[in-house]
Amino acid sequence: MKKKLKKIKSYINIKDILIFLLPFVTYLTVLVIFFPGMLSYDSFDQLNQIATNQFNNWHPFLHTFIEKMCMKVWNSPASVGVFQILFFSILWTVICKYNRKKNTKQEFIFQIIVTIFIVLNPLNSFYSITLWKDVLFGYMFLLFCFLLEILIDRKYNVSPKFIVLLGLVTAVISKLRHNGLYALIIFLIILIGIFLVKKKRKFCLLIITSFIASMTLFYGLEAVYNVKHIKNTLVEVKMMHALAYYNEEDILSQREKKVISNVVNLKDMHDNFNKYYSDHLATKLDLVKAQEYKSDLMKILIKKSLSHPLTLIRYVLDSANMTWSIIRPDGAVGTLVFLQLDDSPNNVTGISHVNKDKGIYKNVQQTVLKSMYQKLPQTILYSGALYLYLSIILIIALVVTKKSLKFLLLIIPNILNTVIIAASTPIQDIRYIYPNYLILYLVLIIFIANYSRKKETVTN
Repeated sequence: MKKKLKKIKSYINIKDILIFLLPFVTYLTVLVIFFPGMLSYDSFDQLNQIATNQFNNWHPFLHTFIEKMCMKVWNSPASVGVFQILFFSILWTVICKYNRKKNTKQEFIFQIIVTIFIVLNPLNSFYSITLWKDVLFGYMFLLFCFLLEILIDRKYNVSPKFIVLLGLVTAVISKLRHNGLYALIIFLIILIGIFLVKKKRKFCLLIITSFIASMTLFYGLEAVYNVKHIKNTLVEVKMMHALAYYNEEDILSQREKKVISNVVNLKDMHDNFNKYYSDHLATKLDLVKAQEYKSDLMKILIKKSLSHPLTLIRYVLDSANMTWSIIRPDGAVGTLVFLQLDDSPNNVTGISHVNKDKGIYKNVQQTVLKSMYQKLPQTILYSGALYLYLSIILIIALVVTKKSLKFLLLIIPNILNTVIIAASTPIQDIRYIYPNYLILYLVLIIFIANYSRKKETVTN
């Protein structure tokens, strides 16, 4: 044990400590100011499940379980914030260390600049203390893409343990968010195809076995805790939202409207329609009837989508505006940073912010609010689409300058995730595309490392 500790100590240097302390100290300071953390309705629902020991899968149980384990160590929601802060700070330190290939002063300075930008962005500092599944999902997504970087760096010559870890991380991401599975399964198929091309058939078996074994373990965990499975109505709500959009575009026949009226009053559908937000409409739906008429409604949706393809495209672009538009439209409904403006104690847990009456609490809160509602800072700090586009541009630059397609592997998972979000998002909440931000930071660090090496080669 002592030998292992000495080995770890010899591996860590002052650069690593500085990189680690920047996010750790900043995020911890934000947690202290907004103690015990940022808690939304979803957060309180999960805390209530933990308190009553009665669980359901409305929120992914794996995330609720992780919160439960954190609170076993320290019985406070702040324990989850501390865990998230530690997780990101350590992961980011490892990423930066791995990408200081030549360990030059220039590489380190660039890494410090990127890290300072990360910690000064309110999105990152406040997300680190927010009890949302999307935060840990984003961190695990970053870890996944970092593992892909190592994989392509080593030209797929990695140990079996590494592939098992990759399968485990894939499973964790799949269980941290209900729609996380789809993007990861598609990418897993792509990765298996690459392994076959590279004649790494053993890796195919390993990653599939690791993924299935991990998923089996997580399902077993749900059985142990007697997790109640709640019917997910996402498909029905999304389908009705699209039909409501088509109704606003006046492309539905009277017969088709009559079918829809079995599920929702047409006036209610019109009065409660918002092209950026489907949850408000969902409150007016008879979801039992929606499931009963699901086949008929789906036929209408498909028929109208095929006969009016431009209307379908407009609907997708409007309903998932945050996934592609750099500028956020004025009518967009959704959260950028959750600031818990209602600081009254929660009626279930009694939890509220201990510093809510202090000046620093109010000043920080107001500063972040201003950044969210002014177009320029809003775009620079909170535009998920901008971060995705910048990632793609940098990846293309790496492909061109290094004359290698291998870097494309780093951005494919995020593009797939964005497409899945575009097809399923009920609201313009930036948290759903949080990986866009984190993957840009990773790509920036990789770009800096490759640029530094190229410059050094030219100099020599």
